[in-house]
Amino acid sequence: ANKVEIRYALEQIFPEIKGKITQINVIKVKGKTKGHLWRYKQGRRPDRKKAIISLEEGTTISRYEGI
Repeated sequence: ANKVEIRYALEQIFPEIKGKITQINVIKVKGKTKGHLWRYKQGRRPDRKKAIISLEEGTTISRYEGI
């Protein structure tokens, strides 16, 4: 997902923040290698993305308030 898709999804899930997202940062996290070194093949966890969302001053998501 890119930043535009992330913004659209958040506004659909949390209608109270519609139009109040100021910034979206995306971080790519590499998957770790797992498994035995000698006998079996090593497997790899999939790569994933993390999104960090900034909201306007004074705006909160009620579901996550106080966590």
